[in-house]
Amino acid sequence: MLLLAGVVGCSKHESTTAGSPQQTVSVLGSGPVVPSQPPVAHIDFRSREAEPFIKGFWSDPNPENRWSVGHHTEMMFTLNESAATQIVITTGAYIAPEKIERQRVQISLNGKPLSTLEIKTSETKVYNVTVPPNSWTGHSTLVFELPDADSPTHLGLGDDVRNLGLAIQTIKIEKRS
Repeated sequence: MLLLAGVVGCSKHESTTAGSPQQTVSVLGSGPVVPSQPPVAHIDFRSREAEPFIKGFWSDPNPENRWSVGHHTEMMFTLNESAATQIVITTGAYIAPEKIERQRVQISLNGKPLSTLEIKTSETKVYNVTVPPNSWTGHSTLVFELPDADSPTHLGLGDDVRNLGLAIQTIKIEKRS
């Protein structure tokens, strides 16, 4: 059970699934529709609700998303779930045409690689990452490595000095059927 206030239901959505370490997933296309089921956890990054779970550098929330800042971000969960799960990430990415064509997102849970997403659009899409059974063992750490994060200032595109990677709206953890 996750110690989390504000758990809500989720709806059907198109998805792309990444299940083996280092598997690459491009932008959401015509992937399978995942049946709707109540999530084990739902964290809305557009609100302060996410703050007890995030570690490292993140922007303040805004009505659209919350930016990851830097090349390494983490989330901390207290979750005991023996079933196979999936992490459903609703996110866009910092893409700068002719400068940054993609954001690679290396995802690990408790030090074990889960997947590498390759996001090639700034548009918000839904990405699913499969988590094997017995991976959530009490205090768990979900890590995003973002080697392509960069700042608009460094790229000559503005005054923002933050190394931007993901523009996350929500993360859900769902049991896999």
